[in-house]
Amino acid sequence: MPRSSRPLRATALGSSLSACAALTMFTAMAAPSHAQTFTHKGVGTQAGAKHGQVVAALSDVDGDGGADYAVGAPDFDNVAWWWNYPDAGRVTIVNGRTGATIRTHTGGSSSEKFGSAISVTPDCDADGKSDYAIGAPGFSGSKGRVSVYSSASGALLWTHDGTFANDRHGAAIARIADANGDGHDEIAIGRPQSGVAPGYVHVRDRNNQHVMVIGAFTGISRFGSALAKGPDLNKDGTADFLVGAPLADVTTPFGTWTDAGIVYGLDAKTGALIYSFWELASGAQFGTSISALLDTNADGYGEFVVGAPAWSNWTGFACVYSGKTGNKLFRVDSTYSTNEYFGQSVCNAGDWNGDGKGDFAVGIPGYSGAVGAIEVHSGTNGALLHLVDAVTLNWGAGEGNGNFGWSLAGGLFDNDFAFDLLIGDPAYVKSGSIRGSHHLLERY
Repeated sequence: MPRSSRPLRATALGSSLSACAALTMFTAMAAPSHAQTFTHKGVGTQAGAKHGQVVAALSDVDGDGGADYAVGAPDFDNVAWWWNYPDAGRVTIVNGRTGATIRTHTGGSSSEKFGSAISVTPDCDADGKSDYAIGAPGFSGSKGRVSVYSSASGALLWTHDGTFANDRHGAAIARIADANGDGHDEIAIGRPQSGVAPGYVHVRDRNNQHVMVIGAFTGISRFGSALAKGPDLNKDGTADFLVGAPLADVTTPFGTWTDAGIVYGLDAKTGALIYSFWELASGAQFGTSISALLDTNADGYGEFVVGAPAWSNWTGFACVYSGKTGNKLFRVDSTYSTNEYFGQSVCNAGDWNGDGKGDFAVGIPGYSGAVGAIEVHSGTNGALLHLVDAVTLNWGAGEGNGNFGWSLAGGLFDNDFAFDLLIGDPAYVKSGSIRGSHHLLERY
């Protein structure tokens, strides 16, 4: 497998993302008002299912002109009078404009954890629409499985399984740039493995054909726990991709920082290591979350953000990196107490403050005794733009938030050219039971 001779460093080279350019155009068309409101929410149907532990933006699944989304409930029990498959998992596909359920997919065996990862994919059935993939890392003794579905019909198109027990294949999924030259994007699949194993990333094309496998660049690191399409790190004209290894140790001539975490920037065409990104922060688990951003500093290049929720007894921080130079632009540390999990999730927030530059959102699911919150920060300097404190959200009698912000996704869900935020709340309580929920926050 390709390896780089370059030393670990906290910089990378970058270029603009075509997706980011498109989103910049959309956000520039948004009204100058900065108001926010919750447009709709969904509550899990089953106690303990953790609905909202994963949320993901999809393409326009039902053809109504707005992006749709998916919500994972990996602890959903698939139960009927003749079987009981605990923790099989379920994913709900939702209309981004109305909040109506389009369809559901449910795991077919016990402990699959189906819905632990979800991603939009290239057009895998050649019908002109992007499709979507769902990960089930607990499938078959935690070998893991990824299932790809038709966006138009919901039909299962293909599956790809892990090889050995505890591979946890499908724990992360991302659509990345074309690697094999066929003119279509590929699908990166994280196989972070549990136990004494390093982790891998598998890249498949839209027809489920092998493209490449990349192994961890250090020891037991959970390489493949997080994935994201990134900037063009080596300036070869193709957007590269980012892989999180949150349990990687960082070793320098001055010492070793255990479980500091490393994010690897990999060549989309070859899988070769280009650069590594890290902070000297033992136990931080840097790389737990990663997201591409819009251009935050008006230099014509998209940026990216990395979350490290375990830093300082799970207080947490997040770092933003330049897509042009690879330099760390700034770091935002949690201002809250321990066990806040600041950075458990991060996502592109579009141009939230209307200044023509990209911003980002950070989930804080441990906020105020695990009620949860999210913050939206300026991509220019990290300044706090907006706090959604779930403690103050009163949805109704018998309802209460829990781990609000555990998952985040951004998108143009209601087709009004203003970026929206999708927020997962997997410990949400309704009528005395923990069901989980998701909430769509509109910026207009």
